[in-house]
Amino acid sequence: MFRILLVDDEPNVINALKRSLARIPLEDLDGEPLDIVGYSSPLDALATATCRRYDLVICDYRMPFLTGIEFLSRFIEKQPDVARMILSGCADRTIVVEALNGTQISRFIDKPWGEHNLRQSVVALLHQQARRNGTSAGDDSAAPGSDRLELDELEFDCPGITHVERDEHGAILLSFDEE
Repeated sequence: MFRILLVDDEPNVINALKRSLARIPLEDLDGEPLDIVGYSSPLDALATATCRRYDLVICDYRMPFLTGIEFLSRFIEKQPDVARMILSGCADRTIVVEALNGTQISRFIDKPWGEHNLRQSVVALLHQQARRNGTSAGDDSAAPGSDRLELDELEFDCPGITHVERDEHGAILLSFDEE
């Protein structure tokens, strides 16, 4: 499974991106489905970077609190190998150069985007990520630190599940032990 993080302060843009990406044929992704998560707050999206691994981050350039470049700079501190793409309705040369130099983005796409161009770029980046990680599409078992990240993901999905309580002898306490 490929995981994509969408970050845009406009919920309608996130929904449009989800609809567009959901139309990528599975055979273009070697049969791997997409897990697409969207956040309208870059700060909320950033909080998930420590507990959920992503293959691709697509973010807007202009957002409240953080620009796309600021967001990606902080995000790659936590996940340096993630593929990065910026969408922007204000693409001038200065912004593109700043994005390329500051965050080494893989793609810069203008808003409104062309559906074919967007999907083609996403497919190419996801395949590139799989090759870079030395894995088949969506297989994250060889990723460095993937065990810790998997535990963090599990904890994010089910809070408390990775914490074990023990008695004074080291035995694991189960909830029905207390009854």
